[in-house]
Amino acid sequence: MSREITLATEKTKLEEKFVKEMGHEAAAKLVSDHEGMTKEQLEARMLELAKTRQGIINTRNSDEVLSDLKAEVSQHSKKYTNQLKGNDNLTRFAALVMSEKFGDELMDLQVPEEEEQD
Repeated sequence: MSREITLATEKTKLEEKFVKEMGHEAAAKLVSDHEGMTKEQLEARMLELAKTRQGIINTRNSDEVLSDLKAEVSQHSKKYTNQLKGNDNLTRFAALVMSEKFGDELMDLQVPEEEEQD
């Protein structure tokens, strides 16, 4: 697939998202405004967007309510996380025992091709 088709396809998908998010008229203006910018204007716009993104991240990170809720979710999900880790360990152990006892090729340790050549 050529680069032009890929970029055009991605651009079209983004334009469709803009229409869904802000309506046809506002999206058309946004697209038109950006397409009319010079390289320097687009670079300045990207810098502005990067700074805005960092501001959003900083605000999110300092949000005490969100932080408290994340801690609460973490606490509530801890038992499930521990159960999953324990299950993973037991599954891995059973696979190793099976491989050791019965030599199942699919579960044997795989050596990458690069290491085999050395």
